Amino acid sequence: MRILGISEFDNDAAAALLIDGKIIAAASEERFSRIKQHAGFPYKAIRWILEYAKLNLDDIDLIAIGKQPASIEVKNYIGAIKSFPWFHYEAPLKRKLLDFGIWFGRNIPKYYLYVHKQEKELKEWLKSNNIQQSKVRYTIHHEAHAATAYYFSGWDEALVITCDGQGLGETATAWAGKDGKLEKINSVKLPNSIGNFYGSVTKAIGFKPNRHEGKITGLAAYAPPSNEVDAFCQSISFFKDGSIHAPYIYGSFPEIRALIKKVGREAVAASFQKRLEEVVVQYIKYYLKKYSNKKVVLAGGVFANVKLNQRIAEIQEVEEAFIFPAMSDAGLAVGAAILQEENKIPKKLMDVYFGPDYSEKEIRAELEKNNVEYQKPKNLVTEVADKLADGRVVAIFQGRMEYGPRALGNRTVMYETVDPKVNDWLNKSLARSEFMPFAPVTLEKHAEECYVGIDKGRYTAKFMTMTFDCTDYMKKTSPAVVHVDGTARPQLIDRKTNQSYYDILNNYHALSGIPSLVNTSFNMHEEPIVCSPYDAIRAYNLGKLDYLALGPFILENKNGITFQRERKK
Repeated sequence: MRILGISEFDNDAAAALLIDGKIIAAASEERFSRIKQHAGFPYKAIRWILEYAKLNLDDIDLIAIGKQPASIEVKNYIGAIKSFPWFHYEAPLKRKLLDFGIWFGRNIPKYYLYVHKQEKELKEWLKSNNIQQSKVRYTIHHEAHAATAYYFSGWDEALVITCDGQGLGETATAWAGKDGKLEKINSVKLPNSIGNFYGSVTKAIGFKPNRHEGKITGLAAYAPPSNEVDAFCQSISFFKDGSIHAPYIYGSFPEIRALIKKVGREAVAASFQKRLEEVVVQYIKYYLKKYSNKKVVLAGGVFANVKLNQRIAEIQEVEEAFIFPAMSDAGLAVGAAILQEENKIPKKLMDVYFGPDYSEKEIRAELEKNNVEYQKPKNLVTEVADKLADGRVVAIFQGRMEYGPRALGNRTVMYETVDPKVNDWLNKSLARSEFMPFAPVTLEKHAEECYVGIDKGRYTAKFMTMTFDCTDYMKKTSPAVVHVDGTARPQLIDRKTNQSYYDILNNYHALSGIPSLVNTSFNMHEEPIVCSPYDAIRAYNLGKLDYLALGPFILENKNGITFQRERKK
């Protein structure tokens, strides 16, 4: 069965091809359009997938859409609001809910026009390609999220939790996964949304909701929570009667901004992060106890919050946690497709290298086209490891591009972890926020030496989706990747997963004695991760990085601004 999955179009559009339940290709539209979190139909991603698989649309058995038709989308959205017990809450919160009601009334016509525009675009694409409607399958947003987490966890039995801003009027769901089947056990609906609760502080602090929530997570480590902000958060977000209660309070922006002015953005971020963790952990613990599951699998944009994921793994009843690597709406392409498979069973996800790759001939042609000097070393791995051990910054472009938001060795910038001062330098070079931490890649065989409690997240750490407390050894040898709260978000690598990437790190370890390197995504700030050789050359030049390992070739930036650290004699 050949199934083409398409994510919903208004947030991180993507496409994926599954053949007999196996992911053959998957990519976000942003990587091709170069528009961050591309909103719209994923024309280019679909075109690339068909070219890669040497198929045309007539060869596709089913087309699975990660959403419902427009009429159902609007009906469910309005239905969630209408069924909400508006007078269930105490007076202060009722006044805030009135603000939401006014906002909703003003914006529902805009939402109605938007989803109908999306549906028209889909219908025009189907018609222009002579695709019969009988080939099209619509799916439910949160069920598609749940499917990605469960069917790619490799665990036959698990508690499945989804959580995001909203999809089809739902904002969080709980499912019992067992014997290859998903049973829905809870649904949280608008206006309750812990995702939008976190989005509200993202906006109030001055960042963009649905994009910059990770900045709040990073910022939260720089100050303790404020008692006053804690009290405010507790008044508008809580767990009760098996459900999350967190009405998205649009009218609270002035109050949040007043708190920022009073106690500082770091303390406000810390309190909102703390409350997110408390509410979601309570939700999960409730259903863990009720269904006696020991493994938890997660999907949805809220679980891009790696610190929250650590708190979930730390729940005493949790044996292990897994987060689907493309946890955002980009993952709906895979989720919608896997739901169409018959007799599906959970399978372990070995890697997420599902994007484009480029031949040596194609890479050389791009180098020649751009009049770039390059060399082809006899042993690229040892060459790169030597340069890293010499304190150089090396961008890596190799193999198939990663699916999801994390760079995992094929579109990556690497450097040593020994001097935290390099973070300021590289953040400025890549035009990134100065307070954001960088993440390490660590040899899997050294995981226990570097991280506390790694066994609860060993599998998901292959995909850099969870933080862990760092050991004293890690803090001493790799301070550049240890955040101010003593945590790091590692990628664990073994040779079977990515041979050349592993060999670079393993050779570096032999030279330095340190089993970790910085792995940060290869892109300029507010741009998608690089996809093509052209993208790589451009970002390498703009970032003034020392070297670029582009396929089998090495480029040296003679005008680069190398970070000069104090070197031990």
